[in-house]
Amino acid sequence: MKRFSIILLILGVFGANGFAQKQTDGDVLIEAGGNLNSIGPNFILPNLRARYFLSPTLGLRADFSFNNANITQNFIAAPDSVNIKGDYVTKISSFGIGLGVEKHWNGNSRFSPFWGGSLGFRTGKIGLTGTNAIDSGYVANHNETFDFNFSGITIAPFIGADYWINQSFYVGMELNLAYGMFKTGDATSISDGVKEIFPGGSVNGFGQGITPFIRVGYNLTGKNAGAMVDMDSDNDGVPDKDDKCPNTPKGVKVTKSGCSEVAETVMILAKNIYFETDSDVLKAESYESLDKVVKIMNDYPKSTLDIQGYTDNTGGADHNLDLSKRRAASVKAYLEGKGIAASRMTSNGFGEANPVATNNTAEGRALNRRVELHLTL
Repeated sequence: MKRFSIILLILGVFGANGFAQKQTDGDVLIEAGGNLNSIGPNFILPNLRARYFLSPTLGLRADFSFNNANITQNFIAAPDSVNIKGDYVTKISSFGIGLGVEKHWNGNSRFSPFWGGSLGFRTGKIGLTGTNAIDSGYVANHNETFDFNFSGITIAPFIGADYWINQSFYVGMELNLAYGMFKTGDATSISDGVKEIFPGGSVNGFGQGITPFIRVGYNLTGKNAGAMVDMDSDNDGVPDKDDKCPNTPKGVKVTKSGCSEVAETVMILAKNIYFETDSDVLKAESYESLDKVVKIMNDYPKSTLDIQGYTDNTGGADHNLDLSKRRAASVKAYLEGKGIAASRMTSNGFGEANPVATNNTAEGRALNRRVELHLTL
């Protein structure tokens, strides 16, 4: 029967509607959304979705939707008889739930594209009512009703993106292609007073093709402001603003500072580098720590080292800049003398820039007079 030909189309809409997110691990997001195909006089109630992120790039989602909609088709007897009309109304009531996984990639501080897939379950009822009409056109003095229950599952691959408006709110759009596998119950038909029962069956296939879906959401936890305000460029789980080693290779375990244990060890060893007063001459007590750096670089032959010199604000800025450069170069020269290739190291001085403590106390100035060692594996 032709009536059944519209079932798959309708179920496809609802299946896709239920399955239409840069964030950090542990974030919980809540959103509402709707199928663009349902905007207008037959607007379908927004779906609700909860999303939980296992990592900044991997999320789980759960969808919930309850839909009531009337879709009316108007027919006229002939092009020149607009006052002689018939109506055919489709009433749909359904409830659906779904579970899915999404993978995010690239993007920037506000834009987060993703792809994934969902599996859902939907159940409900469809009723068809014709007044002076059947499902294909006007029929004078003909009245009929036709209704049945349905249930089944949908599978929907999807691709989409989130755009974060601020630290908590985002909007998103998605494209999905839902494949449905439904069972329909026996259908009751009353046509011009004659009642008939049609046995149920199976309806399988795609819905309305690729379906657009829009969403508005909120980050309940706000751990990362959702919008990658705290961006994690190397995906090591540590936001860039807290990451002292922003280019950690993929798969390397890092500490809370964002550095590998080896790189952090080198940073700690750098705290034991000392110079003669207002000089680039290394003190002897620096050698033990620098020799440990040599061993680490030999153990990791592909590693590179960035040597950065800094001073306090005592004296002139030009003098301090020159002194910091010479001190960084002295460290590089020492390591070269121990067999580390110059091509694996860079050195530069930044003078009074980037103080790590106040220059108003002797203790703070001592901390600012330093050489930093940044190891990249």
